[in-house]
Amino acid sequence: MSSLILITGTIDQAEDPFHRLDFNQLYYETWKDDIDTKEIWKETERVPIKFYNSDIFRLVQQKGSGKTLKAMDILSQKAFYGGNVAANLGLIWHNQVKKDKREWDACINTVDDFMNLKHCTALIDDVALWIKKWNTSQATILAEISAAGRKSGLDMICTSQRENQIPPEIRDQATEWIVPIIRVRDERTGSLNPDDNTGRPIELVTLHFDGAKVFKYMSDPIINLEPLMACYSTVEKSINLADNKSSARPNQPGYVLEAKAYEFLNKTCPAMQYKHLDGKNVFDIISDTHAIDVVGSDPDGALVLEHKDLIKHILTAKRKCQKPYIMFMYAGNWRFVPITQNLNELVMGKRINPAHLAQRLKTIDSI
Repeated sequence: MSSLILITGTIDQAEDPFHRLDFNQLYYETWKDDIDTKEIWKETERVPIKFYNSDIFRLVQQKGSGKTLKAMDILSQKAFYGGNVAANLGLIWHNQVKKDKREWDACINTVDDFMNLKHCTALIDDVALWIKKWNTSQATILAEISAAGRKSGLDMICTSQRENQIPPEIRDQATEWIVPIIRVRDERTGSLNPDDNTGRPIELVTLHFDGAKVFKYMSDPIINLEPLMACYSTVEKSINLADNKSSARPNQPGYVLEAKAYEFLNKTCPAMQYKHLDGKNVFDIISDTHAIDVVGSDPDGALVLEHKDLIKHILTAKRKCQKPYIMFMYAGNWRFVPITQNLNELVMGKRINPAHLAQRLKTIDSI
């Protein structure tokens, strides 16, 4: 692993043996409107710190300390210089800018998504929550991270509100700890989160520690935070994140077409009890007697068979005594073609001209 950065709102048993940190710089400043005089005034308070001795301390913050904003700062710099980034949040670099943020998709939804990452910087936001959703033990997560770290050029960032919410196996691998502090907020212009009244972040500073939590430096203030806020969407999709369960994923290529096919099959033949698989299997939709692979078409109308191995389809279906079909839209209707040995003869450049399938086309009733 190139690096594992942990971003938390709290840190305990942190050390400053060389007394580099100026604790006078750790404060919260909030701008408000005076209800009576209508004048602007600011409220200042210290960041909560407990000292064990002159070198060791504990820093504790509530939610909204700027963890995800700092993660976006790191990802934006990586992306600016041409690096690949991924996250369990919808990121602007993977979604159309004009698309509603509520429709943005995340790159990392499952353990498999995580394990397949290569040559990128990956963010797992709120890592404790996602470990629970992955339904994976801490030991297993450790193995996943270690295995992922062996892939060339993979940097990882994990955020968590509290340090102790991160499994110790992950903490032990940290190369850097970052504690962000939103030092200045403006309550006059609303809040970043409609569920709280913390105000809009104006200035962010970050404390940087090495993997052993020894203080290294405090960053210069980061201002103009709006572009970082615009980089991500935290709207969560209703998807299955457990690593041992099967369900289709909204960000899976071809998912929308598969979902429409699945809806059509269930509505037309509910007694067949079709199952929509998770995109990691040979077929997309199966029942006890049928195995169906849903395919789309290119702009010229040819059926697209990229990454398809029709012989493998036949052998897979034969093992389960299922009838294999490809399913696609043709002239506005769903059509089916049996997958047979000689169907391969019609494949040219991973495409099939549907006109050559005229004698093979079947409807839902005929299959």
